[in-house]
Amino acid sequence: MNSFDTTTINRMKEAEQSLLCCFLLSTDTFYAVGDMFTETDLYDETHGTIFKSIRDLVDTGNPVDIISVSQKIKQPGIAATLANIIGVLGTTTNYEYYAKLVKDYSIRRQLNEIGRTLSYQAIGDNKSEDLIQALEQRLADLTATTKGCRRYRDWE
Repeated sequence: MNSFDTTTINRMKEAEQSLLCCFLLSTDTFYAVGDMFTETDLYDETHGTIFKSIRDLVDTGNPVDIISVSQKIKQPGIAATLANIIGVLGTTTNYEYYAKLVKDYSIRRQLNEIGRTLSYQAIGDNKSEDLIQALEQRLADLTATTKGCRRYRDWE
């Protein structure tokens, strides 16, 4: 049997940092692809918090930069974290590529969770018809989320 650590698969810290860097350097990149994401699409909790803060600032028409995001989050050390994120890339050229990577890893994590949940439920006293119906619903929900995102489909 093939054994691997499922806690570290399906995430790419650098892609998340690069995407956040693009959003911090240019709100145009956020307007272009930001609606593809929620904070839970980012594996790293701090990255999710940063994304949510950027989205909130954009939604309220406020500037998006290290200072405004730091003030929104109000966490010790967040300004240094943001500066580090900007230092990772420093350009917005490949924002669509980073967006696709982050979204793809998010979908994989969701599929992994569906599989693990189904595996645990299959061991119990659940009826197979109920398991199949629940699986179909979870997959339909996931499919609707990704198919509703035109840009993600266009990249396929």
